[in-house]
Amino acid sequence: MLVSTPIGNLADISPRARAALAGADLVLAEDTAHSGRLLSALGVRARCLSLHEHNENARIPAVLERLRDGQRVALISDAGTPLVSDPGFRLVRAAIAAGLPVGAVPGPNAAVTALVLSGLPPLPFLVLGFPPPKPAARISAFAALRAAEAAGLAATLIWYEAPHRLAAMLADLASVFGDRPAAVARELTKRFEEIRRARLPALAAHYAAEAPRGEITVLLGPPEAPPTAAEDLEPALRAALREHSLRDAAALVAAATGRPRREVYARALALTNDPPAAIPRASMTESDPRRRRLLYRATHRGTQETDLLVGGFVARHLSGFTPDQLDELETILELPDTDLADWLTGRRPIPRDLASELLRRMRAEAG
Repeated sequence: MLVSTPIGNLADISPRARAALAGADLVLAEDTAHSGRLLSALGVRARCLSLHEHNENARIPAVLERLRDGQRVALISDAGTPLVSDPGFRLVRAAIAAGLPVGAVPGPNAAVTALVLSGLPPLPFLVLGFPPPKPAARISAFAALRAAEAAGLAATLIWYEAPHRLAAMLADLASVFGDRPAAVARELTKRFEEIRRARLPALAAHYAAEAPRGEITVLLGPPEAPPTAAEDLEPALRAALREHSLRDAAALVAAATGRPRREVYARALALTNDPPAAIPRASMTESDPRRRRLLYRATHRGTQETDLLVGGFVARHLSGFTPDQLDELETILELPDTDLADWLTGRRPIPRDLASELLRRMRAEAG
């Protein structure tokens, strides 16, 4: 029996839940110390055994054997409805596969409670559990959702989050999803319950300045208008570029969104440069006809954004190349954008020997 328990207020326990726990031969709990206090407060003396992410598979055979013997087993989480961002799914699936009965006692749930208090559209909604704790994985997950919105997803999104990661999570949400309605629900059903409703950037700024405490649920309203291709990529790229090199950021966002890598990379280049200023005016009057020809050719390739950026690279560095290196620059039209990443963005100097070697390699690859 899957038994829902209070998310903060003991008075929310239902009579049926109390009876299911009192009549159980065994209570499975994620944290036996935490749940032991609940059972004690309810006057339940059933045996309590741990079942968590790291031992669930090992527990399954013995629990199934108890069920076959006719014992009553109750599964609870630390708070709320079992299985929703808590262990137990693998056990339930195994019991169903074994033909054993599975029941549930419905009750409190933080995601649904936060949703109905948020003022955001209640249907449809999507509960996503905890976001990845590491920035790169978190941004990738958010970018994938943003891409799903571009494909038609329009739902209120719901996450749980730890207090010490809330500010960073909200900043990443704002970077990827932009300015839209959101809410943060904290300490639901408890004495210091708080529901803060605001635009996403305002929430990010608030919790960056004021560290939160307690159990937290984050809600993001659906997009107010379908994102364009550029709007879809730009927030995710800006967020990824805070943590990664240009090349890695573009690869990360391309993988998350399913967009062509060249398209994502060109957009990333545009975000890290000022294209109109990429080609210094003085360089356009270069007296050497060969250099002028190279400059012209470099600025008439690829996408418009890439044209300007590659042209800017050539304009900035053309005069520093020797005649032999100008031979290598003849192959500039064959260079994939990804191999000019650090050069175009000015992230590091361009050693002449490295430039020559890379250009030779690119020419060889081009055949």
